[in-house]
Amino acid sequence: MKKNRRLPPLNALKAFEATARHQSITKAAEELCVTQAAVSQQVKLLEAHLERQLLHRNGRHIRLTDEGRQYLPVLNTAFDALAAQTHELFGRGNTTVLRLRCTYSFAQCWLTPRLGDFVRQYPTIRLRVIPSNTPVPETDHNEPDLEILNGYGNWLNKQVEQITEDEWVVVASNTLLTHYPMPAPLGQFAQYPKIASIGYRESWQDWFSLAADTGDSTGRKTNVTQSEADAVDHTHAVEFDGQLTPPQLEAFSTSLAIQMAESGAGFLLVKRILVQSSLDAGRLCIVHPVTMPSRGHHYLLTKSSNPDQVAIKLFKQWLYRKLTTHDKARNDALA
Repeated sequence: MKKNRRLPPLNALKAFEATARHQSITKAAEELCVTQAAVSQQVKLLEAHLERQLLHRNGRHIRLTDEGRQYLPVLNTAFDALAAQTHELFGRGNTTVLRLRCTYSFAQCWLTPRLGDFVRQYPTIRLRVIPSNTPVPETDHNEPDLEILNGYGNWLNKQVEQITEDEWVVVASNTLLTHYPMPAPLGQFAQYPKIASIGYRESWQDWFSLAADTGDSTGRKTNVTQSEADAVDHTHAVEFDGQLTPPQLEAFSTSLAIQMAESGAGFLLVKRILVQSSLDAGRLCIVHPVTMPSRGHHYLLTKSSNPDQVAIKLFKQWLYRKLTTHDKARNDALA
């Protein structure tokens, strides 16, 4: 018996899904290799078909309506399932090797704890993770399919996408806090034992200067959860003369620095995305409400041409879903 599926036009669905996912018609057009006008036309076609408004438009800015927000995960799931099953049935040799070069810290602290989900969803993709601390993309015959690097986005001859909006937080273990209680006046905190990750432009001196400029410890305009803010004294004055003891421990790897902090060796200034798993597990806690914006962020780099675009697209979709989940959980905690 023939099924009568009254589905909206596929191109219209693709246009809306890409637009909603990127929150940008421009980025959707780039992904779909069509003009911005074509994307807008397809989205309007879908809205006419559904007789519902899916986007609020204000010049170049767009945002999802409630119905658009509800429809997006439906399309995400459908497209991901279609792509995965197509790849599993018709992928070259039914197994694809995807080479991912990634910084040690991002691989160990963020990526590895989530790879079980990727393996379950895409059993025919063999992901080969190549750890590296070199912030320069590969350009020779060993060039990987994808790279996740920390930096400033100024790489040539690569498709570059910023995947994180990083910030620095100060963390410590509960064991350390029994010997060096927090909250403490900023001048006193400056003399506490500290751990530093080498290789970043930001430093402890930058954080203390920002904290002193903030003028208080109330946590206003900072990205910490309510429970984290409640743990900080809101009454003591900030007194800091610009002098602080240098870090007693230094590490060329953030993941190693995090392990040092978990052992109770000192206070650590660290990018939040790299330490989030330790915060969630209770191995570390944020001890001061001041957060510092990062100059560098994590970027996804893709080869301009690759014989297996399907596997790359599947990994990128999975990666963005996981990052979106991370951001949503963070925003919910801040709400």
